[in-house]
Amino acid sequence: EAANDYIFIIGNDGKVQYVNDYAAQQIKKKSKNIIGKNLKDIFPIDLYDRQQKNIMSVVKSGIPLVIETKSVFADREVWLSSSLSPIYDETGKVKSVLGISRDITKRKIAEKLMSISEEKYRDLIEQAADSIFVGDTEGNFIEVNTKACELTGYNKNELLTMNMSDLFAKREMQTKPLRYDLLLNGEIV
Repeated sequence: EAANDYIFIIGNDGKVQYVNDYAAQQIKKKSKNIIGKNLKDIFPIDLYDRQQKNIMSVVKSGIPLVIETKSVFADREVWLSSSLSPIYDETGKVKSVLGISRDITKRKIAEKLMSISEEKYRDLIEQAADSIFVGDTEGNFIEVNTKACELTGYNKNELLTMNMSDLFAKREMQTKPLRYDLLLNGEIV
């Protein structure tokens, strides 16, 4: 009961057999007012349809299901990671489904912000007036912009299969080798 996860058991008839207090609070109800009710009497039809489909999938297959979904509870949009597991009767038939859902809204917001940030970074690199080469610790290119392609005469796909040393003459590499060790130590080369 002290868990900050939504914990529930739904019978194969769609009725709530158990719900912890935390889950009930999230939908602004008391546990005692939820137990025994059908999901369709608790949730809006679109949410009910999705829940019912997932629960029936576990009932029919007997295979656990892990899903991430966006839902609205009491006018609050939340992302949930839900694990649905079958509970069997004495004959081996699935009689109900145990669900444990965790609020992953903060993680989803962080992922979205990261995606936006990465997109801005890519746009900044692509629109730069200078040639930009990004490499790993071995000198392999992992990102290049259009100006880098124009400078070298290679297209982006070709450059991304190359190593920085491929752009220098062999003789020059022998007299002035690239010093990745210095870069790893934070020095400018």
